[in-house]
Amino acid sequence: MSLNFKRTNGVPAETLSLAEPCLDTQDITLYIGSGSQNIPYIFASKQYVAFLTQSGSNAPSASILINSIGDIDWQYSSAGVYTGTLVLAFTNGKTIPMVSNNTNANSGNSIHIKRFDNNTVYITTANSGSGLSDDILSETPVDIKVYY
Repeated sequence: MSLNFKRTNGVPAETLSLAEPCLDTQDITLYIGSGSQNIPYIFASKQYVAFLTQSGSNAPSASILINSIGDIDWQYSSAGVYTGTLVLAFTNGKTIPMVSNNTNANSGNSIHIKRFDNNTVYITTANSGSGLSDDILSETPVDIKVYY
């Protein structure tokens, strides 16, 4: 089964299978079978969900599960500091970045993510014994939502 989307001005948007996320989320009319219902702003956010892994002085690599935000460019800044960059993607007051500290609770490792500006999110990883450290991100779940 697939969903056919049309904007409220009648211009076709896209057709998706039920297993795929909607990539165009503004003011659409949803058509299922022969019936339709006008649903303005059916999706109020864009989302990026990925598992990040990082080692040595390499940039984090992403195994992306959902991406309706755009291609975030992950870079290594310094030991335990990584940036995700995408121009004008992270709106102030509307961006909620989350990361799961999936390391062993007894390891003393910590992982944090925050929005820096409209273009950048930062991830920091640290070990309680040595401060900022690399090699902590290991299939670490990251979820960034941007509401509008």
